Amino acid sequence: MSFNFQTLVEDSKSAFEKIGLYAMSSNVGAVPLPGAEEDVMDEDAQVEDLMSSGKADFYLVMTMEIGDVAWSDRVLDPEQHADKRAFLEIVPSEQEILKERAIEELEGWDEGWE
Repeated sequence: MSFNFQTLVEDSKSAFEKIGLYAMSSNVGAVPLPGAEEDVMDEDAQVEDLMSSGKADFYLVMTMEIGDVAWSDRVLDPEQHADKRAFLEIVPSEQEILKERAIEELEGWDEGWE
C-alpha cells in the first residue's frame, strides 16, 4: 500500500480552510529514528521508503494565513455556537410571535361588539 503525501497535503489544506487557516506553502520531510541517521541523509532516500522500513517518521510543515473565519464563534467556541444554533431552531421567530399575537387579537375582536 502506497502512502500519498500529495493527498495528505490537499486533505490537510481543505480541513484547515474550514477553520479559517489558508495554506501558503507546505513541506514534507523525514526525521530519522535512532540508528538510521545515515540512511535518512542518503540523497536517493525516499520518505515513503524510510517510513515503511521503520527508519524514519515524517513531518508536515505548513505556513498558513489566518482568515476572518478563524475568529468566528463557530471556530473559537464550537460548543457555545452549537448551543446557540439549537436554541435559535427551537425559539419562534419574531414574525411567528407577531402572527400569534394577531391571531389572538382577531379571536377576541368580536367579543366587544355584543
